Amino acid sequence: MPLNKDIHKVMVIGSGPIIIGQAAEFDYAGSQACKALKEQGLEVVLVNSNPATLMTDHAMADHIYIEPLIPETIERIIEKEKPDSILSSLGGQTGLNLCMQLAKSGFLKEHGVKLLGAKPETIDKAEDRQMFKDTMESIGEPCIPSKVVTTYEDALDFAKNGIGLPAIIRPAFTLGGTGGGIAKTWEEFDEIAHNGLHRSPIHQILVEKCISGWKEIEFEVVRDHSGNVLTVCSMENFDPVGVHTGDSIVIAPAVTLSDKEYQMLRSASLNIISSLGMEGGCNCQFALNPETFEYAVIEVNPRVSRSSALASKATGYPIAKVATLIAIGYNLDEIPNFVTKKTAACFEPVLDYVVVKMPKFPFDKFVYAARKLGTQMKATGEVMAIGRTFEEAMMKAARGAEIGVTSLNLEILKGESDEQIIARVNQCTDQRIFAIFEALKRGIMTVEDIHNVTMVDEWFLNKLLNLVDMEDMFEMIREGAEISEEGKAELTQEVYLAAKKLGYPDKVIEKMTGKTIEGSSGVIEHVGSTTGFGVGTAKTIEENNAKLDKARAEGKVAHISATFKMVDTCAGEFAAETPYFYAGYDKENEAEIFLNELHGVVSTGGILSLSKGSTTADAGSTTADAGSTTADAGSTTADADSTTADADSTSKKSKGTIVVLGSGPIRIGQGIEFDYASVQCVWSLKKLGYEVAIVNNNPETVSTDFDTADRLYFEPLTPEDVMGVINTEKPLAVVVAFGGGTAIKLANFLSDQGIPILGTSADAIDLAEDRERFEELCEKLQIKRPRGLTVMNVEEALNATKDLGYPVLLRPSYVLGGQNMIVAFNDDDVKEYMKIILAQGITNPVLIDQYMMGTELEVDCICDGKDVLIPGIMEHIERTGIHSGDSIAVYPSWNLNDVLREKIIAQSTDLALKLGTKGLVNIQYLIFNNDLYIIEVNPRSSRTVPYISKVTGVPMVELATRAMLGENLKDMGFGTGLYRVPPYFAVKVPVFSFEKLMDVDTHLGPEMKSTGEVLGIAATMEEALFKGLIGAGYTMKRSGGVLFSVRKTDRYEIPELARKFYDMGFKLYATEGNAKTLQDFGMEVQVVNKIHENPDDNLLTLLDSGKIDYVISTSAKGRNPAADSVKMRRHAVERDIPCLTAIDTANALANCLMSHYSAENVELIDINQLRTEKETIKFAKMQSTGNDFIVINTDEQEINNPGGLAVRLCNRRSGIGADSIVLFAKSDKADAKVRFFNLDGSEGMMAGNALRAVSKYIYDNNVYGIADKNESKSEPTATMKIETKSGVKTLTLYKLDGKVSSVTVDMGKPEFAAEKLPTTLEEVALNMEGLPEKAIVNQPLTVDGINYGATCVSVGNPHCVVFCGFVDKVDVKKIGPMFENNEEFPDRTNTEFVRVVGPNELKMRTWERGNGETPACGTGACAAVIAAVLNGYCKLNENVTVNVRGGKLIVKYTGDTVYLTGTTEFLYDGKVVI
Repeated sequence: MPLNKDIHKVMVIGSGPIIIGQAAEFDYAGSQACKALKEQGLEVVLVNSNPATLMTDHAMADHIYIEPLIPETIERIIEKEKPDSILSSLGGQTGLNLCMQLAKSGFLKEHGVKLLGAKPETIDKAEDRQMFKDTMESIGEPCIPSKVVTTYEDALDFAKNGIGLPAIIRPAFTLGGTGGGIAKTWEEFDEIAHNGLHRSPIHQILVEKCISGWKEIEFEVVRDHSGNVLTVCSMENFDPVGVHTGDSIVIAPAVTLSDKEYQMLRSASLNIISSLGMEGGCNCQFALNPETFEYAVIEVNPRVSRSSALASKATGYPIAKVATLIAIGYNLDEIPNFVTKKTAACFEPVLDYVVVKMPKFPFDKFVYAARKLGTQMKATGEVMAIGRTFEEAMMKAARGAEIGVTSLNLEILKGESDEQIIARVNQCTDQRIFAIFEALKRGIMTVEDIHNVTMVDEWFLNKLLNLVDMEDMFEMIREGAEISEEGKAELTQEVYLAAKKLGYPDKVIEKMTGKTIEGSSGVIEHVGSTTGFGVGTAKTIEENNAKLDKARAEGKVAHISATFKMVDTCAGEFAAETPYFYAGYDKENEAEIFLNELHGVVSTGGILSLSKGSTTADAGSTTADAGSTTADAGSTTADADSTTADADSTSKKSKGTIVVLGSGPIRIGQGIEFDYASVQCVWSLKKLGYEVAIVNNNPETVSTDFDTADRLYFEPLTPEDVMGVINTEKPLAVVVAFGGGTAIKLANFLSDQGIPILGTSADAIDLAEDRERFEELCEKLQIKRPRGLTVMNVEEALNATKDLGYPVLLRPSYVLGGQNMIVAFNDDDVKEYMKIILAQGITNPVLIDQYMMGTELEVDCICDGKDVLIPGIMEHIERTGIHSGDSIAVYPSWNLNDVLREKIIAQSTDLALKLGTKGLVNIQYLIFNNDLYIIEVNPRSSRTVPYISKVTGVPMVELATRAMLGENLKDMGFGTGLYRVPPYFAVKVPVFSFEKLMDVDTHLGPEMKSTGEVLGIAATMEEALFKGLIGAGYTMKRSGGVLFSVRKTDRYEIPELARKFYDMGFKLYATEGNAKTLQDFGMEVQVVNKIHENPDDNLLTLLDSGKIDYVISTSAKGRNPAADSVKMRRHAVERDIPCLTAIDTANALANCLMSHYSAENVELIDINQLRTEKETIKFAKMQSTGNDFIVINTDEQEINNPGGLAVRLCNRRSGIGADSIVLFAKSDKADAKVRFFNLDGSEGMMAGNALRAVSKYIYDNNVYGIADKNESKSEPTATMKIETKSGVKTLTLYKLDGKVSSVTVDMGKPEFAAEKLPTTLEEVALNMEGLPEKAIVNQPLTVDGINYGATCVSVGNPHCVVFCGFVDKVDVKKIGPMFENNEEFPDRTNTEFVRVVGPNELKMRTWERGNGETPACGTGACAAVIAAVLNGYCKLNENVTVNVRGGKLIVKYTGDTVYLTGTTEFLYDGKVVI
């Protein structure tokens, strides 16, 4: 079936911020989807909250919204963009859940939006635990004994009377196993079951019999509309069932299954995806009894899963791309095979190599975190390695994971006893693989022993024994042991080659054998400068290889460079054409052959001929290969390779090859933003005519998509592995600037080999990182920096603090994300943290600086060696002491004066030039006592580059790449100096994954803890911050309870903060010292016991009570899980209570809560349509009986977000000031059409006072010729009809001197039915002539403990009227919100507090929903009179004067309609710039 002709505009929902359980693999999938859709000529609307990803790059979609991923936002974007389809299966669990919510609510159907990929019933069958279980049983697929429950009582009953312990808890509709776990005790069961129910969005968990020890097997499967199904890849966990697959070492393909087991599970996978009716990619997980053929289905993901990226990279089969093409109508036999480019995609890849995925954990950051692994995921990222054998792939994965190992020998285990090692083997932690290897190496446990303890398959353990055997050989060589009659063990070329084929790097072989290897690690011996950009590396490499050949001929053991094999998943039936390589030590180098063939063609000067059957780009359409099926004449089929038509090395003579080093695994401190930069660099180089080879080992990312660069090398980013690629590619230069710390650490090594570094030199990088050299530069440039010293041990550190004074900042040099960075307040802190730092085995000095608490700023610069461009200056909301990655960052800075701004520009320019920067440099500043200090300089791409690029429109990586190649900034079209400030604020808000990491303190400090980030973009900082906070997961509750527990030094700051919450109506709770401080400032506070003060009534029990909505907690020191403050913060996180650990963050949150912004009124911004300058809006200020209005003619100017505009302009502190804004335009039903927007941005159905004001403006200014239409301008009255959301209203205008002075509005017939208001209060029979049969009259309503008689009526807007004695004594500010948000009124209500002065006079105060108390309310006055008539206080058909704070209103209720009369006046015309 070809492309569905009904599909024209598709919305793609991303997965949001990087968190544990949902990482970069979904950015990769989403990017694939967007590319595939655009290649098919479809219009793409992308919504994602993550600014760091490639997915939200300008080029990825036609419309890009970096907005909060919540239903309200998606609904508003759909209403605005009107897509016809939405893709549900590419945005991870986040995207899937959002699509399900919109589908189930009926919103998608109502707006004609089709759900692509997975239908709601398919998603339900897979995600709803009970429906899934029923479906599996109906198709004969076995499930583990389990029960779906929605209450803790049912869960406990099933566990106790059904399956016993241990039991597994699996919450429904969650990601990464969030809220789940294995319960081995009833105490654990209680905690996990309650947490699981809480975490599940449908409050549902599966209680399952624990079958730990069974094998866990996964199949990635694909199905199309016609029912064609295939398995893309099988995968097997190294760990048995019980460890989340994201935390387990994973092997592809499954290697320990018999053919019968494999076929059995493959058939089950295909059966499952067919029965679910899935269209696209699907992940099936099985448990397999290793002793029998018994198996059970664990779960099914009806979407592209975490494992899909791994399977795609392992096979070269782009699952996300294929799934997208299926979703829009194609069948598998119509989609090209992206590996061979000759056949269709309906084939099952066959692997002749082994792939190993190793997870990357954050435990190096969190030294107190529990390392125990279970069903709840803890890994932040992963690496993938490809080898000829399991051993080789395993060794590559270990050294590429950046966990401080170059083999399976973990340094800390060497000093442990045999008993400790055996104990470690028994513990399921991230380090168990190393403990197993150590046990095998020591011979203290056999393969059988380890298998019995861990249930790790013997096949894997025996493979590890092969590595043990090799290391035993190394030991014999070191000791010179006799091994045969021939003599002692020696390191021969044969032994060396065998070790290389098992994955051992040269340095490890040298260290273990004590022998020297000529040219170890690919080190190049060179004299002088034989290389350089423009010269290249080929000659030097060839000369060096000749030397190594000579050494081998002389009988010496010399380095062997890796050869490369192209990924071929067709079992040799068809040749692979994907330039996608992995290293080994075969004689044939397929990468070299590929390059020779490629360059042999290119060298002729002609255009590279495409291979037979591959895709060509012709004029007007793209055709698939000869073997694929075309849709129809003139239509477009799925493109086999969109990159072949690029203006790069394949279409014209190449300028040469440049190697780009990627950023390795995602971890805290180095996230997806560096993959974004790497890919942008690749694209820029290709655009400039260079061939690009990229080296990276992260399977989750776009950089390792086989068609991103010209060639991909899936290898660890270590010196020897990178040199292997360089030896084959012989590049002009290598780029290290965009791969974060991973790549930059290789700069010195590569420079030493004579490999040209493109851009900033290795020496310049060292200058920025070396404390002494950098301080000399700062002194030379007269740049201030906090005074600091370098130390190597504890004694030196203590002496340094005596010189510097406390507090001090300690950090190692050459670190990522502030790793091991702390603020120390005393000697004990220094001793504790130095111990932690030195335990990492660092060789560089530890830096100790004076700690200055001031304002932190950040600048990214682009430098060409002569000029500097500064795209923007960012300012952190939190003061120094919190890592920049964990701070809320605002662009542009909002507190800088002109003097400091110019100083930052000058110093940044000087630093960039004097450092010798060519490309990007990130500089962090501190403002302390109104003076500028520099904190640090990073001569590379930073984590802020993606979001600054997106909000400024400056393609920072592209410009930096061009500068690195020698272009001048002045010629690039973006100028120099500070770039223009856009009419937007962009606020980056960090996102954390604390709920996944037990025992980790949530207190923020100089060591980075966030796993991801979101972005809020808006015209004002307040609005942008609000968007950022809701995007980060804050629920932004505007009422409830706040708990204060801050350190003594912060107490002087909490009165102002607490006052904000107190004035909003929050109840305050505090520990004794905090409470006394707040009480001294006149606030009511409930004192709470600390944990150690009362075990039964304390901070923890308060958090359990549900009374607390925010926790504000700071402490002098934390980290230790035993500390009370840490326990409290952990308790809050585990109950989803926002815990703010910085006063500045709490103030920012409070300010947002005090604003009137909401998800329904914030501006939606397409970053592909950003304004370049602010807009001017013309308005008129009007007044009616004390209510003032901002009146805007929308025929003259476009208003895109009236709700947000109302919030901004109606603010009397920062805006124009008004009760609401009124927009009017032409109407085909009346003289004009009017919309009303309240202070909080909500839209009103009707506003009598506003109608009077706008009618005066329209008539007096003869808008639309209204005045001319009346028979005589001299007549004392005129009539007008105005269209409102509650119908067309007729107005009588009374004139004085030709101008309108007062107006009567026919408000229409009131509504009395409960469902129309709506309200749950009951109607009563009236039995009164002229009045409705039923109405809600004087019904009992209890608010804040007081009983009221409520009379409810709608006059365009809903109202609740209560009669009382002294209305002036009513605390309307306190009681009004309680009425407005009372559960009896689902859509909120307006409330009138009324005193009956006489039969024709009332006194009224009004609380308007969305506006608060106002001087007058026209519909409220009408409601008050109607209520007075219903209660017998006033009569029908009589004018009643309603006294309000703004004046007097006249109301007459006839039984059929109600008339409102009052004065109105024009105040002034104006213009406002927004």
